[in-house]
Amino acid sequence: MKQENALIRRRKRILDAWKSLAPEASLNGMTLEQFDQATQKPLDVRQRMAESERTMIGLRQERLQEDRKLREKISELVDSVKGHTDYGANSPLYSAFGYVPRNARKSGLTRRNSKTSTPTPTTSTDAV
Repeated sequence: MKQENALIRRRKRILDAWKSLAPEASLNGMTLEQFDQATQKPLDVRQRMAESERTMIGLRQERLQEDRKLREKISELVDSVKGHTDYGANSPLYSAFGYVPRNARKSGLTRRNSKTSTPTPTTSTDAV
């Protein structure tokens, strides 16, 4: 990026110097205007890239907004399945949506093994 910016600055510096010091001169077989036109394309490409980046920023924001709407619609649909008298939260439809039916959920309660190994004290039988 720094090299690209330096290149553009160098182009501008050359054009400015050529305009002010030798505007009528033909260098390397080109006039000032021909050189300006011949070296304009990189600037045009950069401008198009900047426009595309701004468009991408806008599209990302639009995608975020639409994703929020999608999440809300999915949530509303799932809630309607859970509240529907023919389906409910234990239905195959609810499960097919990728959710865990209530009757298939685990309680989450875990109990430790009651047989914990406790070290038994050892008595020494050393005679004094």
